[in-house]
Amino acid sequence: MDSSDSGSSVEYENSFESGSDSDADISSMDIRDTDELNSNWQRISTTAPKPAPSHFLFLSTPGCTFNADNFVVLDYFQLFFDDDLIHTLVTETNRYAEQQPKRSSDVLQLVSVQEMQIIHI
Repeated sequence: MDSSDSGSSVEYENSFESGSDSDADISSMDIRDTDELNSNWQRISTTAPKPAPSHFLFLSTPGCTFNADNFVVLDYFQLFFDDDLIHTLVTETNRYAEQQPKRSSDVLQLVSVQEMQIIHI
């Protein structure tokens, strides 16, 4: 099948990239080695492509890595919504409010960190 046909199911891949486990292999290569990279192209099938290789093996046991016996709901919330995230939410909420068209009767009231924490408790 001609690869110039618009309905072609054949594509090409660089055989060096398909066998590589990391981008570090390519980035550490000498510039002279790029000619070797460019000369290793081969046909691949788009109708029955090979599955992508896994990038890493998951070896840990899933689940909590902390003791949650005495946690209350707020403790769980604070694990995910730390101070940095709350500050980001406040900043972006206020930025959004400032970008909205204003009505003549409305007074812009910016949100504070304390107000944002009360909303989420």
